[in-house]
Amino acid sequence: MKRVFIIVGSLALFTGLLMAGCRALISTIGNFNDCERFNIDNIEVRTGVDIPAITNVDCIYDNGIKNVTFTLDTVKVDIADYLEKNKFVKRDSLYTIVGDTKRTNWEVEYRNDRAALKMRIIYKDVKTDF
Repeated sequence: MKRVFIIVGSLALFTGLLMAGCRALISTIGNFNDCERFNIDNIEVRTGVDIPAITNVDCIYDNGIKNVTFTLDTVKVDIADYLEKNKFVKRDSLYTIVGDTKRTNWEVEYRNDRAALKMRIIYKDVKTDF
């Protein structure tokens, strides 16, 4: 009986520590707003928009605002499927998504002619004057 208690307790402790570690990692990624570390992961956590395979990235972060342009790898990414899965709305020649959460205001546009995914993210928990 004591052995069962030790095994179950160890499994519960291991599971709890694993869950706490995953939560801490997600929180850390969500708080790295610059363009250096966890850039794509931070964008995905904050906006919910999946960033597919890319060939190039151009990113500028200044005073709580991030402007980033991803050039998508059209060989690896089915663009029509990507736009549909991420619920882009077609406006003229652009596909767009706009979102607003407690911590983040963001807008995304995709241009077919350049295979460019442009994002503007305002980190409300960082920027106070917008």
